[in-house]
Amino acid sequence: MVHAFGRQALRSLVVNYPQQHAAPYEGRSETCKRNLEPLIHVPVHYGMFKPPHALICSLVLLGALFEGPARASSPLQRNTIDTLARRYGFGAPLNLGAERALRSNYSTVVFTAGSRKLRFNDTLIWLNGPTATGSRDWTVTRRDADTILDPLLRPSATVGGDDITTIVLDPGHGGADSGAVGHRRIYEKKAVLDIALRVRDILKAQGITVRMTRDRDYFVPLSKRTSLAKQWGADLFVSIHLNASSNTSVTGIETYVCSSAGFASTMGGRADPRAYSGNHFDKKNTLLGYYLHRGMLKQVKATDRGIKHARFEVLRSAPCPAVLLECGFISNKYEAARVISRTHRESLARGIVGGIMSYIAKTQTGP
Repeated sequence: MVHAFGRQALRSLVVNYPQQHAAPYEGRSETCKRNLEPLIHVPVHYGMFKPPHALICSLVLLGALFEGPARASSPLQRNTIDTLARRYGFGAPLNLGAERALRSNYSTVVFTAGSRKLRFNDTLIWLNGPTATGSRDWTVTRRDADTILDPLLRPSATVGGDDITTIVLDPGHGGADSGAVGHRRIYEKKAVLDIALRVRDILKAQGITVRMTRDRDYFVPLSKRTSLAKQWGADLFVSIHLNASSNTSVTGIETYVCSSAGFASTMGGRADPRAYSGNHFDKKNTLLGYYLHRGMLKQVKATDRGIKHARFEVLRSAPCPAVLLECGFISNKYEAARVISRTHRESLARGIVGGIMSYIAKTQTGP
């Protein structure tokens, strides 16, 4: 517990006894997914017991001993953009009015005042917290600096030396759970299975071991999907979905990674202070999400809705770096027609494979 939460959890341990309350569902905007998981809000109650001073001191010392790279930084800790520019070898930040930009021969990072939107090499990424502006310095949360910017700017240092041998593909829904039902009665469960099978075949042809949580039209509980990944020794977990919205004009591709401890998800809701097993891979999740998102957008012309954060069960319970892909809105007439096309589904599959291979390439360059 001390290792996962740092000083904040330690303080909670010695002065609080959290009580769990019924929680609202964390709604996914513009989606018809059934795999929404409850976001439990654990309030703080003071004075429920007062441990001896010796116990407090021992726990504080224990917390200090266990603090390390895996320790989550507080949502209140921030880094200035100027500091980040110096750390990663950029010149002085460029003042673009409502934006600040860092530019080098290799990367362009654009921050937007008061917004969680970040553009990295023209790809939209949603930060955990908004970029803050002061009278002099612009800042981002240290968590975003550590788990989003650092892996993007130093990918080989993040995954170099990792051995990627087994990839688990997770076609969403199945059986009685049809997922979204789109224009012209397209069933999400069928289309994503077809895409996943195409991804599997391409990866296997390149000598990569691929396991699938389902390879036919049957239902697999959410908890079993990640337990299978753990049982198979998965090195990467990719959940494939299609989106839907009551607003049929909405289009585009979006990618989800697990929300960081202490922050709300991109869609809103309450901040959750707990770290889940999926949070152990926050930096690698970012990198995997980035390459897969860019891979799909390179293969198909689509609106970039960004890399977002959520606590879907398959993300928070993942035993390895994990992403959930939303490959388009089948509630939209135009995108539904594209998904019906085998050529488009093949292009999506090739984009996903391209992203996976880009990630694997970074593991082979060394830290």
